[in-house]
Amino acid sequence: MFWIQLKLQNFLSNKYAKSRIEKISTEVRDISFLKSFLSIFWKMLVLLVFGVIIIFPFYFMVVIAFAPNDQANGRVNEVLLWPESWEWNNFLLALNDGYWSALWWTTLTTFVSVIVKLFFSTTFGYAFSIKKWKYKKASWLFFLSILILPEIALFIGQYRAIILLEWERNTLLLAVSLIMPFAASVFSGFMFRNAFEAIPDRIKEASMIDGCTGINFFFKVALPMVTPTIWTVGILTAFAAWNSLLWPLLLLGKDSPVTLINIYLLDVGHNPDIESPIKVLKNVKLAGSILAIIPMFIAYFSFRKRILNAISRQGSTIKG
Repeated sequence: MFWIQLKLQNFLSNKYAKSRIEKISTEVRDISFLKSFLSIFWKMLVLLVFGVIIIFPFYFMVVIAFAPNDQANGRVNEVLLWPESWEWNNFLLALNDGYWSALWWTTLTTFVSVIVKLFFSTTFGYAFSIKKWKYKKASWLFFLSILILPEIALFIGQYRAIILLEWERNTLLLAVSLIMPFAASVFSGFMFRNAFEAIPDRIKEASMIDGCTGINFFFKVALPMVTPTIWTVGILTAFAAWNSLLWPLLLLGKDSPVTLINIYLLDVGHNPDIESPIKVLKNVKLAGSILAIIPMFIAYFSFRKRILNAISRQGSTIKG
């Protein structure tokens, strides 16, 4: 009796599977050539529109950067689609207008910002990933409440502290002041807290049995297991520090010994001829813009695999 029941169930399951396969095949065959063409055409159209929106501003920037002065600055209502001649001298003028100093200070502040942010964020997140210590919940609620504060409110407090300490009068302390907004972040600490908490308890227990506790566990076990989070926080911090504008505008004046790449972009391209009605040379300014984004392009293509791996593996602390 059991054998007959088993045969019947096998027959019904095979028949159901066969009917499902036939139904799926029929649906696939019913798709006409016109529908397939329209689907592909629509996708290509969307990609083309977005491609034009993204690529054309860069194309115009390159064309104007290489255009001669009379074409770039003398013809106000003309849309430049191709330069009359390729003027490499525009880039030389932009380079000699303070580019190297701005590049040096921006690279230095960005590098130090990443290191300092990673140090404070990892230690902050690891401290709150420890299960039990006094006033942990109250402290965590206090730090989370900082996230609702507007960025400008924090800037005002930091700026006031720098003015009271007179850090703006010293070159080294002024450079340190530029790093302050990126030195610590509750959001980055929150990311590290989740990453550390995702480490399985069995790994912690095994390391304790092997005598790896305290600071040894943090450096030798915990940090290597949250490498994706480290790369993600480092990348986001680098982009934020490199592209910062509001904070440097508050601190740096025209006679400041420290300048950053975004402040350089505001000043580059000013016409040295005071009597000329053209105050800003657009071709030189856009040449400076191209020079400003080249380092980030180089950094991206040099570390693109690391960047993509960090993004794709974010939230996973266990390898393999």
